[in-house]
Amino acid sequence: MKKRIPFLGALIIIAIYSACNKEHHDPVPQPVKLQSITITDTLTAYIGNVLQMDLKVDPTSFDTSKFSWQSSDTSIVSVSKTGKITVKNEGISKLSVTDSAKTKSATCLVTVKDSLSIGLLAYYPFNNSLNDFSPYKNDGKANDISSTADKFGKANSAFYFNGLSSHIAVKDNQALRLSNTNITLSAWVKLDVYNYSYGVNILTKHHSGVENGWAWGITGYGFGTPGIVTYGTGGGSAAARGTRTISLNQWHLVTSVYDLSKQQLSIYVDGTFDNVTNNMPAPNMNTDADLYIGRDNPDVSAEGYLVRGSVDEVRIYHRALSAYEIHKLFVSKKY
Repeated sequence: MKKRIPFLGALIIIAIYSACNKEHHDPVPQPVKLQSITITDTLTAYIGNVLQMDLKVDPTSFDTSKFSWQSSDTSIVSVSKTGKITVKNEGISKLSVTDSAKTKSATCLVTVKDSLSIGLLAYYPFNNSLNDFSPYKNDGKANDISSTADKFGKANSAFYFNGLSSHIAVKDNQALRLSNTNITLSAWVKLDVYNYSYGVNILTKHHSGVENGWAWGITGYGFGTPGIVTYGTGGGSAAARGTRTISLNQWHLVTSVYDLSKQQLSIYVDGTFDNVTNNMPAPNMNTDADLYIGRDNPDVSAEGYLVRGSVDEVRIYHRALSAYEIHKLFVSKKY
């Protein structure tokens, strides 16, 4: 037993030495030093977008949870603690991100645009003017129309059509033929009456005959069910019909969207979906008739299908607006 005591003592000494030696040689972990923060320098976004900013740090393992995000104008773009931005209004705002120690930072200049300005072939706000506010400058020529108040009651901000002779004519160009493209047609209308014929044409661009252009309007008593939105590609061609009634003496937003790949025509009333029609052909690319607002082509129909009522905010797009964008047209105080 006595012989084991020196042996145990030696073991204890070795263990103490090893622990002390380990404590002496193992380095104390140092905090990771942030080398850089990077986000994109510029960004173009559209009203309604919700986007996550792409943040890169060096080293990649650095903890970003305590970074501070800021927007120079939160009425244009707001940003969350994690770098998610919400796009609100047109304009420019500078985003910045900084680490908690305020040693590194990065900035991004965000330019916000309105997506409803994209893809316009013609836009007539009718603010006492026949000018087309799209890049294509498809200005109109008036016949016997008068200025009136718009849906907000603002004077000289819409046009009144008398149902007898009023219309606006726009010279033909290839883009307005709407062939081989997605399409959106949209307008605010306030009808005084349904006519006793097949209906009225809000927009029309066609010659006589089948598949020879396109026409868009609201049915009359001659159709059987008055007050529904209708669209067709001329004559006895395939036609799309809505189901909701456009009531008289009230402003309504009517919108039709054509999907070329699906050959579908969707109708919206007051910003909400109404009906869809399949197997709709695209308009004839060779139809060189002028575009008419408020009536049929006078070279085609003696009846005329003339609008009696007010029309405002006429838009023609060579793209399909989303349901969100159509709803936005309806609720916006801007349009």
